[in-house]
Amino acid sequence: MQGIFVNSAQYRYCWRVRFAAPEVINSYHEHPDYAAFTNRRFRPVADREISIDYTMEGL
Repeated sequence: MQGIFVNSAQYRYCWRVRFAAPEVINSYHEHPDYAAFTNRRFRPVADREISIDYTMEGL
């Protein structure tokens, strides 16, 4: 699969994470390692974000 890159796009990165259960999401976002990584590596290059939570049936 080939990616599409648009220089003027508002959102240029996708970080997709799959969790075993919905209850895990909050502990993930509150974990110090997650905060350190996003603050040090992700936010300097991606200053805007969208968060979408969804479930996939049958998996």
